[in-house]
Amino acid sequence: MNAVNSLKFSAAQTNSTGGPAGGGGIFMPRTIRGSPGQQQTDFSVRNLLLALRETAKMLGTAPGRKTLLFLSAGFGLKSDLQTEFQDTLDALNKANIAVYPVDPTGFTSTPGTAESAAAGHVFRNPMSVSAPVRAAGGGSNDSVLFAMAAKTGGFPIVNTNNLAEGMAKVSAEMDEYYLLGYAPPHPGQDGAYHKIQVKVDRSGAEVRARNGYSEPKGSDLLVGKTEGVTLEAKATNFEAGEIPVTLHVPYFYIRPGVARVNLALSIPGSAIDFEKQKDDFLSQINVLGIAYGDDNSVAARFSDTINLRYDKDEKQSTAKTSFDYQNSFKIAPGEYTFKLALSAGGAKVGKYIIPLIVDPFSGKQLTLSGPAFGDKVIASPMTATDIDPALIDGSAPMVANGMQVMPSSSNHFKVGSDPIVYVEVYDPLLQGGNPQLGILFDVVNWKNNQKVFSSNTIPITEYAHPGNPLVPVIFKMPIDKLPVGDYAVRIWARDSAQNVSPVQAGTIFIEN
Repeated sequence: MNAVNSLKFSAAQTNSTGGPAGGGGIFMPRTIRGSPGQQQTDFSVRNLLLALRETAKMLGTAPGRKTLLFLSAGFGLKSDLQTEFQDTLDALNKANIAVYPVDPTGFTSTPGTAESAAAGHVFRNPMSVSAPVRAAGGGSNDSVLFAMAAKTGGFPIVNTNNLAEGMAKVSAEMDEYYLLGYAPPHPGQDGAYHKIQVKVDRSGAEVRARNGYSEPKGSDLLVGKTEGVTLEAKATNFEAGEIPVTLHVPYFYIRPGVARVNLALSIPGSAIDFEKQKDDFLSQINVLGIAYGDDNSVAARFSDTINLRYDKDEKQSTAKTSFDYQNSFKIAPGEYTFKLALSAGGAKVGKYIIPLIVDPFSGKQLTLSGPAFGDKVIASPMTATDIDPALIDGSAPMVANGMQVMPSSSNHFKVGSDPIVYVEVYDPLLQGGNPQLGILFDVVNWKNNQKVFSSNTIPITEYAHPGNPLVPVIFKMPIDKLPVGDYAVRIWARDSAQNVSPVQAGTIFIEN
């Protein structure tokens, strides 16, 4: 209840009119369609839906069913926001998130005189999805909350001054639910979302379940397709690309003989060609990456399709920034040539060719992965229990201690910034002991080969998980005083048994 009482509300308003609601409710005046107040409300609702989609994106990496408590008095949806609302529902379902809307305004009645509360108006049962919408002129707002709950497998907590009862029911449902498996008759690997409906034979039973599922996305979506054949031909010929591409491919060990390459690339948003369809702008970005051995054999490959659907404002905003993309693939230690080709909705193609050298890894000595650099971290819902099997499987994002690094595709950083580093330390002593671990790094000026910074030992034992020799680590390099220039970063690890890992190196560029 303390969290509820300390809430701050946005400008997304309900349709209630009159004076303050009884029982300590929140008064939100009616806004006039087309007025500046209405425009502010529409903007706030759009931002709210965007925030929910971003939340779904963040939680999507965590396995299993997630519960989201959504505190809102409800809000109306104009027709031009219906598509965004459906996109939000789809994103929540793709992330396997059940939404439980909580209306903190308590009991409300039809605005007007006090007699309206006793005039036989029907209030909803806060535990029932099928109860009637209240008659207080806010039906459209209520419908939004009901739809959000019903279509994601949750239920609304409304018209009650006893929120604890509703919260207790949510808690109980998290511990008591059926987990149903479903095998589609024609499985695909395009990552598409498919609607389903769960029915039971028992009369009078009410089913709350998500209304769809997402196909797992394949690692080579363009194989055998015209787009894939075209991009592969472009990747291997000697023609220069027409779309500027920045690319970085750090690698991390999964187990002896297998590494995970985490690719990060960017292209200018202005290079994306869109096709107008009614009020939306559509584009399709196709990406193909192939790692070739010395004998020109294919050691690893991936391909992907990203469908974009933007409104006018989103399209204009994208044109001023970059389109960032991440993917990963597994590969054996060795020396390769990595070639990438992409299209961005038009005839133009972007290309990038880079050496990919993955050092040998035996698993018998203290080892450090290749470093990844970034300038942004976000909170991650993944716990140690989630990370351990994901690291072993090679599917984990760059997560450590509840934070996730967003890798840079160019390793360019502004003067005065502190680049963030993600590395993975492998120490076999962790499988049967608890050694103390630390990381050190030097920064060397490429121009004159002079060392310009040398760190103290950075303790990382807190990042270790019992029994797991893989330790994901995030740390910040305090080099904000460095001038413009190109620098080599050399990183190594050590443990309390006097073991020292081989040095791993990366390059960063400091610019104005």
